[in-house]
Amino acid sequence: MNVFISKANNYCVANKTIILSALLVINILLLAATQMQQSHWMGTIETPKAHWSTYIQQHADQLAISRTYSDSGAVSPSESGAFFNFTYQPLINNEFIMYNPDMSIKFYRLRAYSLDEKCRLIFRGRKTQKLYNVNMTCKM
Repeated sequence: MNVFISKANNYCVANKTIILSALLVINILLLAATQMQQSHWMGTIETPKAHWSTYIQQHADQLAISRTYSDSGAVSPSESGAFFNFTYQPLINNEFIMYNPDMSIKFYRLRAYSLDEKCRLIFRGRKTQKLYNVNMTCKM
């Protein structure tokens, strides 16, 4: 047993530069892979009077949200779009707080409920779960 340990120790001492370089390269590759991770979510809610589509791009704690709203119940249908950038932070269980200092309402509270492995319902606001403040998004 001592012979095996001393041989392994001698190998590590003789090749410590190579071993440290390999570990450093592995750590840099893992850091780069982690920093490049993104997830994309998309969903649409339709009602008899309107429908809205949401596209969310998540990178670390940043959300880029693009929303298109269409008022199909009107005499002449109209569309509007909006783009938001948020920083989010988990609170408790399924609740999140989103922050954007450039908006008139700087903080939003969200609650997310998973429907399955890919899709979830997201409610904006603290208590109410109404149709006007919901998004259904699925991972792309």
